[in-house]
Amino acid sequence: MVYDSLGETFEVAVSHDAAILCVQESITFLRKTEQCYSRKDNNEYNAVKTAIQTDCDELPSITLYGKDNTTCEVIVVKRTIRKSPQEAQLPSGQAS
Repeated sequence: MVYDSLGETFEVAVSHDAAILCVQESITFLRKTEQCYSRKDNNEYNAVKTAIQTDCDELPSITLYGKDNTTCEVIVVKRTIRKSPQEAQLPSGQAS
């Protein structure tokens, strides 16, 4: 799940690649707002991207800066959906 601290963007991803795309889309959207939020460098973005790709439990946020020195955080939250013990025993392709 990717969202920002302003409540402007919220997306749910089902894969690592989709999560990275959601982060990129959030940053792009916030860049186009009145405040023109942008990153100072790529360090935080690269840290988030690496954390997503390596399935890290703790994901850092990305701070974006507006033209009047306001800030916005792009936050990634990892949620794992686990199968129930009964579903885990079903043959592939079968649902309960």
